[in-house]
Amino acid sequence: MIYRCTEEECDCIKEGEKETYCPKCFGKMEKIEEKDMTGMDWCRLGIFFSEEGEEEKAFQCFSNSAKEGEPWGICNLGWCYETGAGVESDEKQAVWLYEQAISFHYMPAYCNLGWCYEHGIGVFVDFEQAAWCYRQSAEDNYARGQRLLANCYAYGNGVEQNEEMAFLLMEDAAENGDLDAIYYLGTFYWNGIGTEVHYERAVQIFQQLIEEIEDPDALFYLGYAYGNGTGTKKDLEKSFAYYKRSALAGELTAKNNLADDYYLGRGTKKDVEQALFWYEESANDGNDDACCTLGRFYQEGVVVEKNLKISADYYDQACNSKTENQGLECYLRMAFCYYMGLGRAQDERLGDRWLQEGFHKVQGQERLTKQILVRRNEGVCEGTIKQLVEQLIVYFENRISNIRQSKEEENKQLKEMMISLKKIQKYF
Repeated sequence: MIYRCTEEECDCIKEGEKETYCPKCFGKMEKIEEKDMTGMDWCRLGIFFSEEGEEEKAFQCFSNSAKEGEPWGICNLGWCYETGAGVESDEKQAVWLYEQAISFHYMPAYCNLGWCYEHGIGVFVDFEQAAWCYRQSAEDNYARGQRLLANCYAYGNGVEQNEEMAFLLMEDAAENGDLDAIYYLGTFYWNGIGTEVHYERAVQIFQQLIEEIEDPDALFYLGYAYGNGTGTKKDLEKSFAYYKRSALAGELTAKNNLADDYYLGRGTKKDVEQALFWYEESANDGNDDACCTLGRFYQEGVVVEKNLKISADYYDQACNSKTENQGLECYLRMAFCYYMGLGRAQDERLGDRWLQEGFHKVQGQERLTKQILVRRNEGVCEGTIKQLVEQLIVYFENRISNIRQSKEEENKQLKEMMISLKKIQKYF
């Protein structure tokens, strides 16, 4: 049986046992026959089934809504085809349906179609067409369109890069209630995108957001802010609490930072078991900092039983992680494993390859800094990195002295790598 709330302003419609009162507004519920349902009714019922996890029923409801010419239903049916919800995925069909919904000037469909053009879903990537779609909804004051167009201006995708315009659009989207836009507006203030850097305002925005939703990224920023006294008074206990909430919400770097706090007793009681648990959680998510820390633990027999094979595996995992702006540490450690035969068969060429790859990696970052080497968990690892760099320099000095002058090219390459290592050494 299908029941609908009799209150005009309420959108509640559901299938199941008879309920006298609406679970949303406590208005009266009445039975409705399928033949009497409008396209809007079918779409609302589809949302009900979608929230219940019954995707096939949701798909059928959206199909019925689309047949009635309801643009909301047409757009939601496109989403089903795009994501494979209740039906076999068909990205081209999704694009076609979004185009049909656009003919009704349905703003969410403009955003969905723009997303397809931006990411090559069912069509070739076309940033200009994506930006055009976002602009149509943004000009209609649709918050999601404003946010997506703001990102186009922030990165110059499909439009000429204009950070000031990006900031204004993101501000409009946030004022119109888009929660993602509120988060991005905070990052704009934090990083000075289209406005002056204003850490205090960023912290206020992140605080505002987490009152609405447990946003893992906003929680992470707050953990960092309180941990470093950035934009607010330093408070390690609050920092720990925010990192924990962020980690529980799934943010991988927060998991690593929470592990650091447990290991160092920073903002909480020292707990090595909890530290190890969260390092492993973060490493499993691909965080290279956590992988390096675990690699060091297994290499030195700290916290865990010494195991050079597992140690090298963690360094390897760190080097191959998808993390943006990786630190150099994992490459230094992986190279050292091959040079010294620690958990890997001794192989100078592979050691050189990992070291050169690490140097190449950080060249793409603005400048070599201590943060690129050790980043936040320097309290856990800094001393051993300093020792590692010193050991690598000694290794290269010995290796160079043993090379015959006839091997001029190899000698030159080794000297260049040692120069890079000595540049690193000055940061300690």
